[in-house]
Amino acid sequence: MPVVITHPSDGVYVGHALDLAFWTLLDAAGQAEVVTFTDEAEAREHVANWDERNNPASYGYVAVSAGRYAGVEALAAAGLSHLVGDLLENALSVGSA
Repeated sequence: MPVVITHPSDGVYVGHALDLAFWTLLDAAGQAEVVTFTDEAEAREHVANWDERNNPASYGYVAVSAGRYAGVEALAAAGLSHLVGDLLENALSVGSA
């Protein structure tokens, strides 16, 4: 089952662009969905590649019922409603919620 990367203060990992990471509780970059990973091992490898001092154990990995991307409904079903940040507002603005 796909997984998302979580952080207690940053929220759910949205993705990255131009060497910047985006998180639901910091800046979701206008996105309505977050990226998923095939499994926890792939997600941990992704985290480890951010910085040689980054510790994958500092993050959470939560299974979601979704495809390559997970929206607000999938995150809520996985118990992550408290971490969706402005994803719901973004989804409503593009009509995907």
